Amino acid sequence: MPNSDRPIAGRGKSSIITRGVLFNQTTTTERRFRRSWAMNTTCKTEQQIIPDEETQNALLRDLTSVGPLKIVGYLPIYTIRQFLGTSPKALATAAAARGLATALFTTRTTRIKSGALYVYDRNALERLLSNEADAVQVAGLPLDADAFVAHIANVFYEAEHPAHRLIAAAFGENLQDD
Repeated sequence: MPNSDRPIAGRGKSSIITRGVLFNQTTTTERRFRRSWAMNTTCKTEQQIIPDEETQNALLRDLTSVGPLKIVGYLPIYTIRQFLGTSPKALATAAAARGLATALFTTRTTRIKSGALYVYDRNALERLLSNEADAVQVAGLPLDADAFVAHIANVFYEAEHPAHRLIAAAFGENLQDD
C-alpha cells in the first residue's frame, strides 16, 4: 500500500478525458471504481480502495499532464484519498516541484462534493487569459489566473455559455469557435 504522504510525480504524459469532467463532479474512471467498490463492499464503512497502478496513473493524469497544453487539471479530494491512497498535500508538493501552482478548495469553496485539488500552469493560464481578454470579459470570467481557477472551481457553465470554450481550452481541449 502506498505511503499516503509520498509525492507522486511524473506519472503519465497524456491527458485524461476532460470533456464532461468540467461539468461533472467525477471522472468516468472514478465513477467506474465507485460502482465496482459499492458492488463488492458488504458494509458501509469508509475504507480506502487502492486500484492497480494502471488505474492510479489514469486518475493521476488529470494532474500530471498539466503544463503548457493542458493548463488546468483537478481531482476531487475523495478520489485522492480513497483511490490513490495519498494526500492532497503530497500531490500539491509534487506539482510545485514541477513549477506548477496549486489550489485546494473545500466543500464550502467548490461545488465538487468532497472538495478538490486544482493544479495549473499559472504562466500559461495568464497567457491564455491575456490572449483571449475580449472573450474572457464577454464570458464574465476573471483575467487573473488564480481568480480564474477559484471561479471555475465554484461555478459550472453549460456548454452554450461563452465561458465554456475558454474553460475547455484551459483544461486542454481545442480552442475553437463552433
